[in-house]
Amino acid sequence: MSGSTQMETPLGLAPFESLQAEHEPWLEACFVPPRYFELMAGVRPVLVFGADGSGKTALYRALVKRCYGPHVRPVRLLVTWRPALPGQDVPAGVLSVREQVRAIFDASAVALLNHCARYPNDFYAAPQWVKSVFTCFIHSYTRGDLQARVSPLLEESENPQVLREILETTPPEVFSPHSAPEQVAARLTEALVRIGLQGVWVISDGLMAWDEAGWERLSALIQAFLSTLPLFEKAQFTCKLLLPSRVEPMLLHATALVRQRVDGYHLEWDVPELQQIVERRLALAFGRHPFTLGDLYEAPAEFLRWLERAGGTSPRAWLAQTRPLVAHYINHALERPVDAPAWRKLRRHHPPRLYLDEKSRQVIVGGRHLSPEELPSRGYEVLAYLYRHSGRVVSKGELYFCAYRGLERVPTSPAEKAYESPKDYEGLIDTLLWRLRQAIEPEPSDPVLLVTVRGQGIRLESCW
Repeated sequence: MSGSTQMETPLGLAPFESLQAEHEPWLEACFVPPRYFELMAGVRPVLVFGADGSGKTALYRALVKRCYGPHVRPVRLLVTWRPALPGQDVPAGVLSVREQVRAIFDASAVALLNHCARYPNDFYAAPQWVKSVFTCFIHSYTRGDLQARVSPLLEESENPQVLREILETTPPEVFSPHSAPEQVAARLTEALVRIGLQGVWVISDGLMAWDEAGWERLSALIQAFLSTLPLFEKAQFTCKLLLPSRVEPMLLHATALVRQRVDGYHLEWDVPELQQIVERRLALAFGRHPFTLGDLYEAPAEFLRWLERAGGTSPRAWLAQTRPLVAHYINHALERPVDAPAWRKLRRHHPPRLYLDEKSRQVIVGGRHLSPEELPSRGYEVLAYLYRHSGRVVSKGELYFCAYRGLERVPTSPAEKAYESPKDYEGLIDTLLWRLRQAIEPEPSDPVLLVTVRGQGIRLESCW
């Protein structure tokens, strides 16, 4: 291809396989920074809200990388905050500011132990007062049995002597039980700066879904965490929390947000950014840069429209929809873009998944979310009926009487009060199905979700 450059060994289908950033060791090579990335990676505390598949874990990995310099040496202490979700009978104290400070200090102590284990010379070359601060902090704020917490590090470390020295040293009284948290944080960061670290980043990702009560408890836990921020403002402690979109409404009135102590961002992507995400992975897959949608499929504008309709604003959904084309290209050892007939066949075998949230009445097609208002009148009821009977052919009569009118069965005799002749309702159902396809199908003229089985009825082809 003119203007292209050969890259390293092609990765094949791998960039389109797991679609989970934590399992993609080559992610850095194709990472596309989201909007406001530099602000997200700045000195201020940040909350980033994103839906499932929006790229939170990829962003997490990019932020973690910002904690390291050009020679893969830390430039700040990276503290991973992985809160355990409190149970329904959790004491109120667990959600207190004091308890959250203890949790942050515990995570910081473990991170400091890890740093000393990996970079023992930072500890040995430090002034005595720095060693005293580190040793006292670790002994004072590591929860539970310190020996047990250190044991895994002792087994993994190539130079465990520094850990034994910290473990066996009687800690000097740098901090007392009554030391104010802000004083402890300030003293710790002062010592970290002395060994070349620019303070502390507390980063969290991977908060998964729970039931309704679980979301509320998670929100309360995060609000308690945010309430600790005023204590750390002058101590070079900052937080970067990547959170599910679901909890955002519950945090709108959190004190830290109201007082503008933390910045909030939405992880959102526009079409050019999503296209760039796909094409960077195509370049890795085929070992050639650039590798565009036009190199993959002969009608790139048509495929781009499909991705918009089937992928919405979700990077994961865009990649999932591209995967069948990549697999076809690789399996057939093609040297030219996939042609239109092959793509039409592929998309019938790999339609976007459709999911109905009957509680919110929301329809999700691949990565695109549709509200009930985006469907035609009575369209949701008909679609929900097909969804409950997915994979089965449903006649137009059944759709009309059972889904559209809400009857328990289809009347078969003119003598029945609810009976109507097919000629009286088939036009209505045909129009409704046409409008539904306009709303949900990636390509309404070639439906892959609401499929007509000639002479029998309609089948919903794909659902979760």
